[in-house]
Formats: sequence, C-alpha cells, structure tokens
Amino acid sequence: MKRYYTFLTIGFVLTIALITFGAYRSKNGTVSTSTSESTVETTENATDEAEFTSEKNELLSELANAAFSLPPKLEEMGSIENLPDLSTMTIKTDPNSVVTDEEAENTIESIFTQDTGLPGSSINDDWVRNYADSTAETVDEFRQEKKEHLQASLDISYHARVQNTILDKVIDDTSLTLSQEARDYGYKAVLWSFANSAKSSGLSIQTVLEVYYNNDFADLQDLNNIKVNLKLDGERFAKETLLILYIAQTQGIEVSDAMIDQYVQEINSVSTEYYTRDTLIDTYGADRVNFEVLKEAVLKYLESQVNVTEIPEETSAPEETEEETIGAPWWSIGYTSAETKQNTNDYQPYYGGVSDYNYTDDYDDPDDFAEEWAEENADDYDSYEDAMDDAYDIWEEERGDD
Repeated sequence: MKRYYTFLTIGFVLTIALITFGAYRSKNGTVSTSTSESTVETTENATDEAEFTSEKNELLSELANAAFSLPPKLEEMGSIENLPDLSTMTIKTDPNSVVTDEEAENTIESIFTQDTGLPGSSINDDWVRNYADSTAETVDEFRQEKKEHLQASLDISYHARVQNTILDKVIDDTSLTLSQEARDYGYKAVLWSFANSAKSSGLSIQTVLEVYYNNDFADLQDLNNIKVNLKLDGERFAKETLLILYIAQTQGIEVSDAMIDQYVQEINSVSTEYYTRDTLIDTYGADRVNFEVLKEAVLKYLESQVNVTEIPEETSAPEETEEETIGAPWWSIGYTSAETKQNTNDYQPYYGGVSDYNYTDDYDDPDDFAEEWAEENADDYDSYEDAMDDAYDIWEEERGDD
C-alpha cells in the first residue's frame, strides 16, 4: 500500500473525542427524536465548529511561521544498523523519455500564445529576440533551446525517481532508530516544505495540504488526520536525513565548490533564471544550498552502487517481485522552470516521492507495535491510552486482519 508520500492518499482515521461523534452522527442522517436531543446536538455542533476553527488556525499559523533549519549532527539524530549491501540491490524503471521536435514546437508555440494571445503558428524571429526569458535570436534557436530544457528536465526527473526509490528501499531494509531531536527536526522540516511549496506555487497552505493528503479539511476528523500524517511524514523525513548524513560520513562525501558549481549547472539546464554559485547562495542561503548539494551527492552515490534495470515499454514488471519499481519524482531548490512546472506538481514538497513504507513493517504482533509506538510518541497524546488506541488504528489501516 503506497501511503504517506503519494498524492491523493487519505490517511488513516483517528479515534476522535466523543463530542465529535454527535456532529458525525448527525451528518450521516440520524434523526433527532426530541427537542432536547436536537438542542444538545446543535450545541455539540457549535462546540465542534469552534474547536475545529481554533485548531485549524493554530496549525495553519504554525505552518506559515515554519522556517528552514539544518538537521542535528549525525550523532544526535539516532543510530543505524544492518545497512543492506547496495551491490545486490536491483531497481526497475521505465526508460527515460526523449523529447521530440514536435513536442519542442508545441512548447514554444504555447509560450508564444500565452505571451501574446496570438496563434502559436504566428511565432516569429522578432518576438523571439524580444522575449526576456531566452537568449535565442531565431525561432529555430528558441525551439532547440526549449528542447534541451525539456530533455534536461526529463533527465533530472528520471534520476530523481531512481535515487528516491533506492532511498526508500534502503530505509525499509535498514534498522533506523531516531532520537526525539531527530523527530522534532523532521516534523519542522515537513512543515517548512509545505509552507515553501505554497509560496513557490502561489497556492494557499491549506490548498497544498488538501491536495497532498486528499483531505477536504472540513472538520475535526480531517484536521486530526492531517496532523497525524504530518507527524508520520516528519518521522519518515528524519529517517531519510539520518541515512543521508550517515552515508555522507562513512563515504567521506563533503560539499565542495565544484559540487556546488555542478548543482548550479543542473539548475540552469532547466530554469528560466540563470544562477551562479553566488546568486544561488544569495537566493536560498548557504546552509540550504550546502545541504541540498550534500543530499544530491549522496543520492548520486546510491544510484551508482545499485543495479538499475530499464523495463522495455512493450513489457511490464512482474507483479510479485522483491525488486522495486520506480515511483514519482521529487524536486529540490531551483527546479522551478516553466517547462518543469508543466510536467510536475508545483506544490509537491521536496522530500516527497512515492514510498511503499508502512510503519508496521517491522512488527509481527499489533500489541508489540502499539506498545513501542505509545512509548515513543506518548508526549504527543493526552494519555498513554490514546497513543495505544492510535497505534491500533494504524495497524488496522496498514495490515487489516493480519
């Protein structure tokens, strides 16, 4: 089951307070039998609405004020055991796509029409020379420029899919123990990623949350689902960060000026804005740039160590296999060109991608899972019993009757 990093995925249902049940029951068509009962339900609905509005505004405020921060030091993040042998791992993926001349032509005509309101077939050299987001002088040069941009975008997307699927697989096969500091960092990083995605896409934070979690954000139950999924996504991101820092240290991967220059070159290959190392750092900050460059270097290392097999288009991967099939791409800073936005979701958080990870994967018994979940997360609940109840809900959602 693909869950927390997949678009249009609904999180598991929480056990909610008894007072919410009145509103939920009323919405599902229960008819009141007396004036007194009607008055009680009206009062409960008003109470629920006030509580929902208050908690919703509190969460949106927390998201709006989220800020980028560096992760804790590796020794403060937790521990790693049983890292798998990468050389024995095989990842299957569809072949990378190749941009055709027709696609490039359609792209430049679309840009021309959007800019002028005229039919795309009317594009001409004079317009190209005056178009601010291009250095081309002729329509032919403009077409080739956009073809190269589109291909670079597909290439980056292809490698991102491979790298993040490898990262998912390695995390699933590794014993990772997070410190509370790491969990806190992961949660704050996820909040910031949603806020940043909203800012870059021009959408509201609420809209980004609704689309990402396929959640209408309509009542307390929706709100509680979003809160829990933010927390679970934060834990997942913390595990990714712990693994990245661990591999960087053990493999001696350190950020250099040459690595930053290569990163800038990759961004410029798809961006309508031109960056230098200095302007990139001025725009995003040195800490964020260095962290993204380190992360990309580790992901490239992972890709170089794993066997990647492309599946011919006329065939498909076996349904039952231990090998992973590539999921959706994710994007880091800088990859926000017009071409990229046409082919990716503008508001997908940068830590995203598709994951097959389930939080109960390492457990055979629901009681064992519930006890460990409650012990690790008790501070986030009103009581230990609430944490246990939540854990059993997670088990039922992920494992059903197992």
